[in-house]
Amino acid sequence: MKVKASIIQGKYLDSVKLMLISKRLREEKGIIDAVAILATKENLQILAATDMLVPEISEAAETDLVVVIKADEDSIADAAVLLAHQLVNQPPAKNGGEDSKLAPTNLQAAIKQ
Repeated sequence: MKVKASIIQGKYLDSVKLMLISKRLREEKGIIDAVAILATKENLQILAATDMLVPEISEAAETDLVVVIKADEDSIADAAVLLAHQLVNQPPAKNGGEDSKLAPTNLQAAIKQ
């Protein structure tokens, strides 16, 4: 098992968006676990409790996003970190847009997702 992590500064996404990104990352082949989360003290405690608190994110400020990936191979983990950065930096979803799977645009779509 390989673990890769990244700090993303200067971005804020609400917890629902981050949960959806985490879910999307876990769907990738070869991913054992993945999380995208705000680096608050409480969230870092959650990462510690799940054995996902790694030294690479020790310098994260409480306003930073962190991504931690557990994967079968280094190359898979690296690709998942890159995908996480892409998902974090996507513009907000528009109806029928590429990001529509991440951000439902109405209640029915959210329930379906």
